[in-house]
Amino acid sequence: MEKSNNFFLTKLLFAMALIFSVSVYAQNPVREKQDNTLPYILDTIAPNQIDTVYPYVPKWAAFPGGDEALRGWLYKRIKYPMEAQERNIQGKVFVKFIVRYDGSIDKIGIAKSVHPLLDNEAIRLVKAMPKWIPAQKNGKNVSSYFTLPITFALK
Repeated sequence: MEKSNNFFLTKLLFAMALIFSVSVYAQNPVREKQDNTLPYILDTIAPNQIDTVYPYVPKWAAFPGGDEALRGWLYKRIKYPMEAQERNIQGKVFVKFIVRYDGSIDKIGIAKSVHPLLDNEAIRLVKAMPKWIPAQKNGKNVSSYFTLPITFALK
């Protein structure tokens, strides 16, 4: 009985030491300070010195004139590929891109594909877009990610 109690106490002390070590590592003040100061450093650097792309911002990038203007712009310029029409290919293509701090569009790609014919037309449309109103963080223009759904539907 004495041996089993000692074994239990040894296991308990080992487990407590392990938990203590993990909690000390998780609360390391040096690591926290580095993680917390990085966004501050990036916010104080001018956008032309370093161009960080933010996944989340308080004020998102927008097409000039808003969503209604964007829909009208797309409607006027979309060219449904003839082969896609003949093959009855329809769907919603999700185009991802970066709206830079100056409103330009960069790094265009497909987030969700329907068919290469429709994907290529969606990319062509985004490449042809005018400059956007950039996202803002702390009152400054910043680069941000954007995903735009473009619907291809036959009547």
